Amino acid sequence: MKKFTFLLLICAIFTLAPFSLQSESVTAKLSGGSGKTRIENPVEITRKDGKIFAKLVWSSKNFDYMIVEGKKYLNENEGGKSTFTVQISDLSKKTQITADTIAMSVPHEIEYLIEFEK
Repeated sequence: MKKFTFLLLICAIFTLAPFSLQSESVTAKLSGGSGKTRIENPVEITRKDGKIFAKLVWSSKNFDYMIVEGKKYLNENEGGKSTFTVQISDLSKKTQITADTIAMSVPHEIEYLIEFEK
């Protein structure tokens, strides 16, 4: 019985391993916009269930939403630096993002390109 339980445990570990949470840090290069704001480095990358997520922390508190690969993300940090956890399909390619700033008299969407480097 002990051998069976042990084998069952080993099988469960190897079955669940591909779906476990994996994290790493990378550098993000931002281009576009006015050049007055930046993404803080390093950027935390998390891989979960085959998907890649990047936690982007801006040097500004004035972004209320971002659009990345067609999906809208809301600011996670009310009152502090604008922070977004966004899904990225491919870290090896530049990703176009749109960030909405409320720093001007009216909200304004700004286009950026973000590139990740290990």
